[in-house]
Amino acid sequence: MSYPHFLVGGRVPEDPIVFTATPGQRARIRFINAGADTAFRVALGGHRMTVTHTDGFPVVPQDTDAC
Repeated sequence: MSYPHFLVGGRVPEDPIVFTATPGQRARIRFINAGADTAFRVALGGHRMTVTHTDGFPVVPQDTDAC
């Protein structure tokens, strides 16, 4: 079976969700891969992020540009 689209927040890549923030503001974003049969690389276009949990468990915080 082939899937032509993967949705993020119910939207296709051509119609992304846009977050607006001021410089220095922090946003907590939780990604849940409900499909579980496909691994995805996550990046926030030109921004750094800190990974604090994986698979629902806390980890030593790691700064990265993608995970």
